Amino acid sequence: MTGELLLITGPPAVGKMTVRRAVAARSDFRLFHNHHTIEPLMEVFGHGTRAFSVLNDEFRLRVVQEAAADGLSLIFT
Repeated sequence: MTGELLLITGPPAVGKMTVRRAVAARSDFRLFHNHHTIEPLMEVFGHGTRAFSVLNDEFRLRVVQEAAADGLSLIFT
């Protein structure tokens, strides 16, 4: 089974979250946003550190991989 990934990009404070929530409410897409990984890692390692960057990339990749393997569709920014 494979899922779909909808990637929404844009500058800060232009309404990306509003669009994501509207799409998620009207579809089977699940919301996965950047702060799901940033905030916990920031508390432990500090933003911009080597460990923060490595783990942030790995966590995001693994979430997308597992969602695809389970046939889940994600919205990510």
